Amino acid sequence: MKLTIHKQLGDTAIDTDVEGSIDDCLKVIDHLDAIKDNMQKADEVSSKIKDEMNQYLWQDRNDIQREFQRNIDSGKLTINW
Repeated sequence: MKLTIHKQLGDTAIDTDVEGSIDDCLKVIDHLDAIKDNMQKADEVSSKIKDEMNQYLWQDRNDIQREFQRNIDSGKLTINW
């Protein structure tokens, strides 16, 4: 049996020609589905990492801003305009 499988994996399309039994064809389909699932999981993890990094960056920015203002208020730092 010959089967051509067209699978869309994100921005990439894969055309795979499989020659063999129906079981062989089903194994290829399952493998491509697993790749798609892994790509989706990687996208989810990447999104979570970006969100956490942004959160930490904003926290650091706010901490620096508070420290800067504290130094101005205490007279340790003066700004001449």
